[in-house]
Amino acid sequence: MKNETDMTATASTLDLKDELIEVYGDCAIDAFLECWSIDDLKHFEDVFLGCFGSDEKFAEERIFYHEATALSPKIAIDWKETWNNIKGDYVEQDAHYFLRNW
Repeated sequence: MKNETDMTATASTLDLKDELIEVYGDCAIDAFLECWSIDDLKHFEDVFLGCFGSDEKFAEERIFYHEATALSPKIAIDWKETWNNIKGDYVEQDAHYFLRNW
């Protein structure tokens, strides 16, 4: 039987889950929980990067908009290869992307 502190933590975690679902939706939270445990939900907002249609679109977004790279949009880039080069830093689950570490 769980002690009262464990039950409070569980209720708190479930409240957090409900709050995150309200903001980010079921799919994002379900994807996170496929990668980590429910006890890790406190890190969700630190690692969630969004939902993207493909690995290539995710790589493009990270490079152009978040890595502050000063590349011209006219330059042709192999996004699949870029994804292969950066994927070690990220976790993808059902088109939802997360930082690998918090």
